[in-house]
This record gives sequence, C-alpha cells and structure tokens, in this order.
Amino acid sequence: MALPERGKRIGQADKDDTTRIEELERRKIPDPAEFVYASTTIFNPPGGITGSRVVIPHTWAVMGELAVPVGDASYLPGMFVPTLTTGQTATLLGARYRINGGTSATMKVQAGGSDVTGLTGLSVTTTNTTTLLPTGGFSLTSEQYVQIVVTAVSSSPTNLSFTIFVRYTF
Repeated sequence: MALPERGKRIGQADKDDTTRIEELERRKIPDPAEFVYASTTIFNPPGGITGSRVVIPHTWAVMGELAVPVGDASYLPGMFVPTLTTGQTATLLGARYRINGGTSATMKVQAGGSDVTGLTGLSVTTTNTTTLLPTGGFSLTSEQYVQIVVTAVSSSPTNLSFTIFVRYTF
C-alpha cells in the first residue's frame, strides 16, 4: 500500500482538492500554494504588468534579548530585494519598530553593507515608532541585501518587531 501524500489523510478522496479549489475560486480567495514563489512571480508575472506599484512591509521579529553583534553572535539575518528587471524599482520608504521590554536598543538599517541615510541611530523603545525617509526614499537595487543592525543596548531590550516599507514599481 502506498503512503498518502504529505498532509493527506489515508483514504482522503482527490475530490477534496477539487472542492477546495472551487470554493477558493467562488470566494475569490487566492490559493496559498500560489504564493510559494511570490517574490519572483510578483515582479515577473506571466505576460508582464507595467505601470503598477505596491508597498510591501518586510518584518523582522526577534524573540529574546537583543545584543550588539560580535561576529555571528547576535547577528540578525537580513533579506534580499527580489530580482528586478528593466523598468522595475524598489524604494525603501521608512521603518516602524518597537521592543516589548527593557529600556532601548539603538539600531540602523543597512543596504548592501552601507548605512541607509535617515535610518541610523534609531532609538527603539517600548513605544511604537515610525521613521519615514524624505520624499523619494532610498533606492534599492536588484538582489541587494538589506539588514537591521543593533548598535547599542540599554537595560536588556527584548522581543523586537522591526518593519521596513518598500515600494516596488513594475
């Protein structure tokens, strides 16, 4: 006897998948399976789309105590800007951040290993704070590495939420 596909119950009929797809289509809800490769398909859709733009939040959620990184210790991994083709752009507009406990952490955003002007020396406290970049924002490049960096801490800051907002045009 063959094992069922991962996530399927033994004896589950294939019509369950058909029923699920029909229900999603009827309710106009996209199938989550379609978003597996969203970072590439959003910007390179079949047939192409031009003249559109969207702002996408990218969030780091860090549980536990924050510390200034030393080598790989306390290093916060970053994110990559999706591959952009001719005419597509990515612009960093600003950030929203907070910690849940402790006094504060001083942080900065880097793109391609360089500090993003306007997003350095950010005092992250238990108050929700938003920092917007000047008109025009900061231009990001295709596949650029973007990261947040802790530069100082005061009284054991914990549980960070840090979101950057990127406007993509395609």
